[in-house]
Amino acid sequence: MAKADKEKAAFMTESGNYYYNVMPFSLKNAGAMYQRMMNKVFRGEIGDMLEVYMDDMIVKSHEKTNHATHLRKVFEQARQCKMRFNPEKCTFEVRAGKFLGFYLTGRGIEANPNKCKAFTELPTPDSKKSIQTLNGMLTSLSRFVAKSAQHALPFSKLLRKEVAFEWTEECEQALQHLKKGLSEPPILS
Repeated sequence: MAKADKEKAAFMTESGNYYYNVMPFSLKNAGAMYQRMMNKVFRGEIGDMLEVYMDDMIVKSHEKTNHATHLRKVFEQARQCKMRFNPEKCTFEVRAGKFLGFYLTGRGIEANPNKCKAFTELPTPDSKKSIQTLNGMLTSLSRFVAKSAQHALPFSKLLRKEVAFEWTEECEQALQHLKKGLSEPPILS
C-alpha cells in the first residue's frame, strides 16, 4: 500500500490504532486496484506471453525453449515490484488447464465440459425462472455457438412482462439446436 494511503485505511481497536502495510481484499474496490496494479506491473508482457486476471496468471509460450525465458522475465518483473508468489499455488509445465471457467490447451480455448454437460442435460423449461437459468448458462457458453443470440431470441421473447409463458415449437427447436451445438463445442484459437 502507498505510504500516503495507509492512514486512509487505518482502523481502531481496543488495544490501539493500526494501519495496513498491504492492501486487504476486504476493502471496497481493492480488487479493481489490484488488477490495475497487475496491468501496470506487467504492461509489456500481458497479451504477449502473459495473461492476468486478479491473482490468476498464465505464462504462455509456443516453444518449450522460450518458456524458461518468459518465466524468468515475469519473476524479475515481480521481484522489482517486491511481489511474491505462493509456491503452493504455482504449477509449472502445464500443457492444459482451467482458467476463468474455460480450458486452455495447445489447441486453443475450449468450453468447460461440465458446463456443456449441464446445459445439454437441462430439462425443457417450464417457467420464466427456468428460462432465466437457461439464458444464464447460454451466456457463459455463447462464444462456442455461432449466432447464439439469434438462436436464443425465442427464449428472450418469453421473458417479456406482457407475454405469458408458453413453450412453443420454435423454442424447442432453438433449444435442441443449441444443445446439439454444445454437445461438441468448437475450439477457439
